[in-house]
Amino acid sequence: MNLIISFFCSIAGSLTPGTINLSVLQSGLNGQAKMGRRMALAAGLMEYFYAGMAIYFEALINRQIGVFTWFKLLAAIILLVLGGAALLPGKTMKKKTAPKTGGFRKGLLLGLLNPLAMPFWISIIAYLKSMDWIRLNNWMEIHLFLLGVSLGVFSLLLGVTYAAEKIQRKGWVQSDLLIQLPSWLMLVLGIIGIVHFLIL
Repeated sequence: MNLIISFFCSIAGSLTPGTINLSVLQSGLNGQAKMGRRMALAAGLMEYFYAGMAIYFEALINRQIGVFTWFKLLAAIILLVLGGAALLPGKTMKKKTAPKTGGFRKGLLLGLLNPLAMPFWISIIAYLKSMDWIRLNNWMEIHLFLLGVSLGVFSLLLGVTYAAEKIQRKGWVQSDLLIQLPSWLMLVLGIIGIVHFLIL
């Protein structure tokens, strides 16, 4: 049960546009599906790490007032930096000649630069435990839960890569503006996150 519940919670949590899913989408649109798949694998491994940390530090972090707000600000800054960097002059030409392999290390880095994963899993784990839907009393239960987390992220990102690759092969994306759409979305989400932090 742990594996099934964490699998679907992981997919639901990964549906929100973020650094890793938008980067995987960008790779697929650029004709770099292999890179996108390797990034997806790396992201799944990093999600395993973050969810594992959330299990062990759940009680401690939940007592820290306002800590989630700072995680959100950090995520907004990362989105802003990555989106802005991808839109720098000269990036378009580099995309066309970029190798269609690699991406695992980039996926690890982007997975690491996903500070919202920790508070998300702390909240989800606390809720699921309060509803008595999961049990994390031994190593088997813990690792089945974490395996579901990794498989959920990996499956969703593979779907994103496949869809983006299909769009690219069909020639539905012709303009640089459409190819850069994920980067623009990162930029907009980063700005919104910073404004939201300053207002609240």
